[in-house]
Amino acid sequence: MALEDIFSKLTTKEKAQEQFLAVEIGSETVTTAVWQVIDGQTKIIKVGTTEEWEVEKGSNEGLLVAIDNSLQKLEEIKPEPNKVIFGLQEGWVEGEEIVKEHAKTLRQISQKFGFKPIGFVVTTEAIVQLLKREEGTPPTAILVRVNQSEIQVTLVNLGKVVGSEVVARSEDVGADVEEGLARFETTENFPSRMLLYNASLNLEDVRQDLLSYNWLEKLPFLHFPKVEILDIQVTIKAVAIAGGTEAAKALGFEMTEEEDETREEVQEEPRETEAEETEEKEKEGEPEIIAQADEIGFKLESDVYQPTARDREEHEEKPLFPKKTSQKEEQRGEPEARQDVRTGLKHILAFLPRPFPIRMPKLSLPDVLVATRIKVALIVALGFFGLLTGLSVYGYWTIPKARLILYVKPRTLEKELTVTISPESTQIESAKNLIPGKIVEIEVENSKEKEVTGIKVVGEKAAGEVTIYNKTTATKTFPEGTVVLGPNNLAFTLDGPVTVASASAKESDEALTTMFGKAKGKATASQIGSEYNLSTNTDFSLKSFSTASYDAKNETPFSGGTSREVPAISDEDIETLLAELTTELKTEGAVKLEEKEDEGNRVLNEGAETEVISQELSGKVGDEAQKIQATIRLKVKSLAYREDDLKEILRQAISEATPQDFELQEEESQTEIRSADMKDAVGQVTLLYKAVLVPQIDEEQLKQDLKGKYPDIALEFLEKLPNVVKVDIQITPSGIPDRLKHIPRFTKNISIEMKVEERE
Repeated sequence: MALEDIFSKLTTKEKAQEQFLAVEIGSETVTTAVWQVIDGQTKIIKVGTTEEWEVEKGSNEGLLVAIDNSLQKLEEIKPEPNKVIFGLQEGWVEGEEIVKEHAKTLRQISQKFGFKPIGFVVTTEAIVQLLKREEGTPPTAILVRVNQSEIQVTLVNLGKVVGSEVVARSEDVGADVEEGLARFETTENFPSRMLLYNASLNLEDVRQDLLSYNWLEKLPFLHFPKVEILDIQVTIKAVAIAGGTEAAKALGFEMTEEEDETREEVQEEPRETEAEETEEKEKEGEPEIIAQADEIGFKLESDVYQPTARDREEHEEKPLFPKKTSQKEEQRGEPEARQDVRTGLKHILAFLPRPFPIRMPKLSLPDVLVATRIKVALIVALGFFGLLTGLSVYGYWTIPKARLILYVKPRTLEKELTVTISPESTQIESAKNLIPGKIVEIEVENSKEKEVTGIKVVGEKAAGEVTIYNKTTATKTFPEGTVVLGPNNLAFTLDGPVTVASASAKESDEALTTMFGKAKGKATASQIGSEYNLSTNTDFSLKSFSTASYDAKNETPFSGGTSREVPAISDEDIETLLAELTTELKTEGAVKLEEKEDEGNRVLNEGAETEVISQELSGKVGDEAQKIQATIRLKVKSLAYREDDLKEILRQAISEATPQDFELQEEESQTEIRSADMKDAVGQVTLLYKAVLVPQIDEEQLKQDLKGKYPDIALEFLEKLPNVVKVDIQITPSGIPDRLKHIPRFTKNISIEMKVEERE
């Protein structure tokens, strides 16, 4: 046996025992696993825990801690593997290269944990490949990665990823998925299969929500979609099995034919022209691809392959997807394609579908005219596309506008002071709290009415006839108005004089009988009311006379007495009405005086002098009425002053007490007038100034710090500012996709507003 064959077998055995790591980094979670090549197939040995992490500005500490916690479950694996393949989010990869910012993150991870990266895969593409391997056919489906704060919607057609969209998660998951699908520009029906996955969430409730959503009315589905939940470990399995298989091939492992299906499909593609192959080989061998791999730790393993300068030159001429070698080529001893163990990005992603080659037709002489027309049309199309692209880029840079609203926690200062307004002064005197003013006056007239609150009793007096009895021996005449008292001292008066004859005696055989003199007279109750209605044979007495001498009775009832309560004008009604109307006229006069003044001038309302020119009332006290109306003509005399003068006095008053790095916000501050008096044309106003102080912010510097940043980064930055309790970022137009939203790069398109936090 040749020495090189013995060495090859020993090397293959050593490789077969080697174990590797897989690290899947999602937008919110991290999962790890150990995998190994056994009998030509990639097998997962053990899966670490799934840990959550959050993006921190300027720091990867949260991600590093999450990876460390996930790896703890794998510590029992001995020896500890250090070669790793990464599963990355689509946002971390641009084309076939890792975004520079995230390349630094992967380098930091590799340095901290001693990793030796051997490659990376995009997680969604790895899942598609895993599904293809497990189901035997290229999948057509909608992949939905459900996270706490976002939903990632990936459209897959015949095993190819059409695209992915990330949507902020709301309470309606169905609407979120609909929004993601609506962003795909397609006229075809969407796949009637949705696959949900997440390594840390229970997705059954989400599945039920999607099954209850009315998809057939919302989007073009041929059938109502079937919603399935993938294995909770599908992401790390896809990275380890699908990605690990390709990485293992790159490292020289012999894999079974079953796992070479993808490579064979690529190899069976139509051959390109010789010129195209040469061009592609040159592109595939570009050194910057390998250099970028080095940046994140994708280095060649010395125990596997040590490239010389000649080897690197040969690598640059080799195609990305090696073709099958013929027996003749093997007999000539040409090196196998698998000896290319470069771990550049394109090589690691070899399992992805190869781009469809562009073939240019060969032109004969009769085809020159047609070719010219095609060339002109192509130039026009490219020019139009370039113009459209330029306009789009220009609009993307200049049209968006951002409105940043900062809600700050204010401080309040209260200051009480007395300000003098003098028409004799011509300038502000801060030391005396004196501001200049001028006398203004006006006459105003108006009417006002109100409901009365007084009550008056009205009605009719009872009337009847009484018979007066004279028990004396002398005739008696009772004048008109004589008071006749009934039960309960109800008083009646005689309507006219009544003369009653004296009593007389009549002697008979048996006894002496006395006959009283009597006479009838009309009487009327002294007050209104039904209580004066008396029945017949009621006993009466005559006021100031003894019943032993005179009394009376009614032979007919007293009737006609009535009473009722009606509204009437009271003293209080008049006083209240006049006071209210005077106050209103005083305010009206001040308003009209202020309207006559220049802009920025104010008129003192409180403390203004008034004089009643005329006054009229619709009734007097005691009059029966539903309402009372008053009309007043009033002369209002007050003082006008400049509002800026008063503000300057107030600013000076609180300036010394204002903390450093705070400034007065006059719009939120309040002035409460405690008292005002005007005497000899000079006004004295005592007021309480409640000054609202807010933090000082350099708006121009803040705009420079924020321009071009993504909203979430800007939000995190603003929330860390002192005394800022809440931030609202509004970016217009509202239709900009979330991935393209950013704070405008032109500071003139950024507006900053500061509002005081609403206090309960």
